[in-house]
Amino acid sequence: MQLDQLQPSEPAIILAVEGRPDQVERLSAFGLRPGQMLQILRRAPWSGPFHVQVGGTEMLLRAALAQCVSVQRLKRA
Repeated sequence: MQLDQLQPSEPAIILAVEGRPDQVERLSAFGLRPGQMLQILRRAPWSGPFHVQVGGTEMLLRAALAQCVSVQRLKRA
């Protein structure tokens, strides 16, 4: 599943980051790499940005970039 399909507060692990080389480089610079855990904190309506937490870092991602990140849901403890 893609990051933009994840629900807020649902933990996930990044499986892959795909897209144009500039998109992959930008996401990697933000810390979005395979193996990292993340969650969406908030979603703006109407394809607005995603407020994402990766480790201790929070960021806003456009929907187009969120679609470049493949994730797997994790079960909550």
